[in-house]
Amino acid sequence: MFTDQHNTSSPHSHISTLGLENLEPTDAKDAVLGQRNARKAAGLVIHMLRTNKMSGRAVLLLGPSTCGKTALAMAMSKEILSNFVHLSGCELSVESLMMHVRRAIRIKLRELKKIYEGEITSIRLKNFQFEIDLKSCKGSTTVKIGKSMYESVRDEELSIGDVVYIEPMCGIVKKIGRSENAFEYDIECGRKVPLSKKDVLRRKIVTQVLSLHDIDVAEETSDQLKNTVRHMLGKNGVKLSTMQDTNEIVNAYVENGMGEVQPGILFIDECHLLSKQVLFQIIKVIEDDLSPLVLLATNNKQFLEREDAQDLFNRLFVIKMEKDLSIIPDILKMRADKCKLSLHESAFCKLAAIGRERGLRRALNLLSLMKETDKEVTENDVRVLDELFD
Repeated sequence: MFTDQHNTSSPHSHISTLGLENLEPTDAKDAVLGQRNARKAAGLVIHMLRTNKMSGRAVLLLGPSTCGKTALAMAMSKEILSNFVHLSGCELSVESLMMHVRRAIRIKLRELKKIYEGEITSIRLKNFQFEIDLKSCKGSTTVKIGKSMYESVRDEELSIGDVVYIEPMCGIVKKIGRSENAFEYDIECGRKVPLSKKDVLRRKIVTQVLSLHDIDVAEETSDQLKNTVRHMLGKNGVKLSTMQDTNEIVNAYVENGMGEVQPGILFIDECHLLSKQVLFQIIKVIEDDLSPLVLLATNNKQFLEREDAQDLFNRLFVIKMEKDLSIIPDILKMRADKCKLSLHESAFCKLAAIGRERGLRRALNLLSLMKETDKEVTENDVRVLDELFD
């Protein structure tokens, strides 16, 4: 019998940490299995990043296929709790590299917003500018609204006795309802709203987390006509001038203590496929002040001998990884538990043997097919699937 009770999960969804305690590897259930030296080296890199002691932030993960390079990269991203951008070397160009770099960097913005909420006692209009008197149980104040919000105020059809919510910096004007006091005199229909017991003017700090690319796109598309023309001309990338404008905005927030830059991880798998131009561009990226941790990964040892990559190699750390067949049963058990699969012992042994003989990825693929059944998986089930998808 087949069922849809099992949610699809990625091959590395069970990993949430490097499994280190004081930079020493532990046997945590949600950590990368094996690779103790590589995990320790990765932990040291993360520690240096957190303490701003690492310049030229680039690391190369070198090891055979299915040794755990992607798992290690994802564990590192979970440690720093920031963006993780996963790419293949074959899909990167010089033009697209900067977009992905900026996707991997996010900034935590804190803005002080002024909020007005109260009952309207008077509205005055002069030269397309409103002056609105608001009151609450704690007092009253006057809000001046400029021309930019004229349409918003007019569309809300505000009148004396309405209770409103106003955010001048964001251009927000919203009618909440009619004041309870207004109903004593008016016969109009509307939702009854009690008078606010707080001050009319309140200040609150709003936190927002955005990637640099999000801000680039917002800046670039602010002029719809300009954006439409660029699209018609086939120029859809974010301009360098826009990125520079974004950097100035970010620096201003950081300098004023209202922003915090959170570099993430740009993980480029199969980096031996990168072109000479992209390799040189990566050097520029890691030498910039706003740079993510660039993680390169390859199973091709000849990549280290490329003459056009020597300048990059001089600027990065190399973490070597080896394939460890002894941890295959542990990985399969962890994945089976994550997928809530019931495997007979003989089926588990058969699956582990396939992992050792034909590769861990093969065994994990077969395991993913078994998620469709709600019965205990037998050795014969594993054998049938292995023969069916030979």
